[in-house]
Amino acid sequence: MSRAKLDFSARRAFEHVVNLSKYGSRLAGTEGDKKAIEYITEKFVEANLDVKFDEFKAPCFIERETKLTVTYPEKKELKAKAMLY
Repeated sequence: MSRAKLDFSARRAFEHVVNLSKYGSRLAGTEGDKKAIEYITEKFVEANLDVKFDEFKAPCFIERETKLTVTYPEKKELKAKAMLY
């Protein structure tokens, strides 16, 4: 096992969150997922961590259509988005 830098910085952690959020959806198999894997791999290597990958099949949810219709007191459709968790 390699020796990693263990110094923690809240600012740096937040920068990682900001950077990862730029990739959009990181649902398994998406382009955002692939970019996040590359980003995290790069950061782990910079911290002298050993990086290994295991491939596996994972079911995932892909939103095709979500509708929300209010029927009372008047009928109208609202914008809606299914939650992916």
